Amino acid sequence: MVTKDHCFGRILLDHAVGSCWYEVLDRRRSPAFDQLDDERLAAAVALAERIVREGDPLLRRLNTQSLAWRGKL
Repeated sequence: MVTKDHCFGRILLDHAVGSCWYEVLDRRRSPAFDQLDDERLAAAVALAERIVREGDPLLRRLNTQSLAWRGKL
């Protein structure tokens, strides 16, 4: 279950870049979303809106993939 804001952000960032976000973006530059180009930012926003519509089942699947990219499953 995703309960923390930063976990939701992690999921969106990971899926925007297609892997663990800090392997693509500079984790020292904050906020990380500022580093996304327009296409990736639009994809993150669209995914957040989709999560709102589809709810927990989608969020759980996305979280599982995000954790897999980190080797945490």
